[in-house]
Amino acid sequence: MRNRPRAAADVQPSDTDDPVEYLRTYLRGLHYAYGSLEHGVILTAAQHTLSADDVHRALHGPGVPDWPVIDRLTVALQSLPNLARPLWRRAQTAAEGGSGPAVSS
Repeated sequence: MRNRPRAAADVQPSDTDDPVEYLRTYLRGLHYAYGSLEHGVILTAAQHTLSADDVHRALHGPGVPDWPVIDRLTVALQSLPNLARPLWRRAQTAAEGGSGPAVSS
């Protein structure tokens, strides 16, 4: 068994090889760090540029929302979109069967 790096607070890094689940885990982590607030609070923080369905889909699926949803959600959760963009691209590529990300801006 190889030694694996440990994350902050002695939490193991994700073992998932699924880029879609990795993106969702990242977003749920932001949501948790933001206080696990109800979707209505997030919608207000996003100035109602997202719907409750957008937030639910980004955090739990199905599928991978378009980039503008992820962009607005990360800002609403007080993070930087440029940190989420590579995760979204990998997830989008995987969701499309490896055909490459559909970049919506």
